Order: sequence, then structure tokens, then C-alpha cells
Amino acid sequence: PAAAASASADGAPPPPGHHALQDSYDQKWDAKYDELVAYHAEHGNANVPQSRGLLGRWVGRQREFKKKNTLSSDRVERLEKLGIHWAPKRDLPSWDERYRELVEYKAEHGRTNVPTSGLGLGSWVRVQRACMKKGKLPQDKIDKLNAIDFNFRPGVTPKTFDERFAEVEEYKRVHGDANVPTSYTTLGRWVAGIRMKKARLRKEQVERFDAIGFLWKPGRGKVNNRNIGRGKRRKPTTEVI
Repeated sequence: PAAAASASADGAPPPPGHHALQDSYDQKWDAKYDELVAYHAEHGNANVPQSRGLLGRWVGRQREFKKKNTLSSDRVERLEKLGIHWAPKRDLPSWDERYRELVEYKAEHGRTNVPTSGLGLGSWVRVQRACMKKGKLPQDKIDKLNAIDFNFRPGVTPKTFDERFAEVEEYKRVHGDANVPTSYTTLGRWVAGIRMKKARLRKEQVERFDAIGFLWKPGRGKVNNRNIGRGKRRKPTTEVI
């Protein structure tokens, strides 16, 4: 029946005798889950209001299936990794509120590697890393996290300033300038973070960047430190963001 098929796509097990439809159901569920990941990246939580169209109603149905014990343990785990509240409260922390919690955590502990077990700030931190890995974290949020030296890859020893600066020098040797695009591997993100926290850099570090012609505010009218002539329609292949 149509109702049974719809319920299966939302998360409930498929009806007996419909095993051939399992892949289709899984794909539909995964597609909605990806929408929820994107929502979390923007809003800082996975508790979509019921009034927010199809995604809100889908989240509501997941809660119903969980309550009836018809939601698979794998899907329960995936939703809990996003910090879903099975019995949500009205007022949930926004992305900016969670970010402020992280800033306070760093001020107290000297680092941003919050334990990621359970819900709350740890769950939020885990989701930020997952969204970053999938390329679904908005650039303005990446910039904010970089500004407080957030570690997107815990367990990987971050490179020192001198190591990164040497990479910028090598980039200049190859490309002719020191203005690494944000989209250029992890070095681009590091350079973007450096621009944001210039005021907190040591004088010596700022002078080293100045000495290689680094632009602190490249603006939209330049491509790798080169002016774009008017009237040219060709889109540049590399941009400083």
C-alpha cells in the first residue's frame, strides 16, 4: 500500500514481501538525512520545527518511529550524532549560541577539542567537523571557527606557523604571488584564518607576510594580487575570497 511505502521511506521498516524496495527506501531516508545535516550546519541544531515544511514533518516522524521502537538502531545513532532531541524543548541553542559556548570553553581550557561524547556542545562540535568534511559548512562559519583555532581534524598534529609560512613562500615561488585562494587545500583555509586574526599576530609575523607582498584585504577586484581589466568576460580560474 502507498501508506506503507511512505512510512518505510521515512524510516520505518519496509512491509513484509517488499525487500526489493529496501534500497529505494534507504536512498530516500539518506537524502532527507543529508538535508538535516545541512540544516544543522546553518542553525546549530537538528531539531527542525514541524512548521518548516517537509523536513520538519520528516523529523517529527522519526521521533514517532523512535517512540514506537520501529526506527532502526543505525538510524537512531545517526540522528543522535546530529544531537537530535527526541523530546525537544521549545528553545534550542542557535549556531551562534553554541559558538559562544565553544569560545568560553577555550577560554577556560585553552583549547577547542571538546569531548564529543553525548549531546550538547560536544555533539555540536562533532557535527561541525562532519559538515566540514562533506563540504557543507558555510564559509562564514568556517572563518569563525578558524579564528579561534578550531581543530577540524582532531588527532592530527597541526602544523606550526613557520611550517605553514614556508608553504606560502613555496606557493609564491610557483604562482608568482603569496595570496593563496581559500579553496586551495588546507593552506587556503589557514591563510584565511591568518587574515581574520591579524590583530593577534606578533609584529614579526605580520612583517614576514608584508615582506612577501601578502594582501591582507585582497578584495573582489583582484585575482592573486593582479588587477582584472574591465571589459574582460573570461572568469578567472583562481580567486581570492
